[in-house]
Amino acid sequence: KIYVLISDLSEHTNNISINQKVSIYFSLKELNKTKSNNPRLTINGLIKKHVFNKNDPEFLDLLGSYQKIEKGSKMWGMFSDFNFYSLNPQRALYIEGFGKAYQKDYN
Repeated sequence: KIYVLISDLSEHTNNISINQKVSIYFSLKELNKTKSNNPRLTINGLIKKHVFNKNDPEFLDLLGSYQKIEKGSKMWGMFSDFNFYSLNPQRALYIEGFGKAYQKDYN
């Protein structure tokens, strides 16, 4: 599972309430001038909202972990409109470079 902490006020979160199928795109440092030769990863799956009390130990544990990658989340993660969502991957596509693609299905 991949957890994200996002605001319920954002447009993408409104879209999630309509369609739970999402993609997350990761790119590595671009080493090549030709963009299609740079490595990247796309993960597709279903996303689910978790409703926690902000004092719930599970919420605080997730927030503590999230702070390691996003320091500001310690503050805004406590705002009432921010919630954790989990992505259950169904498919991953890793592109190493032009003509080098690898797919993994999780179903």
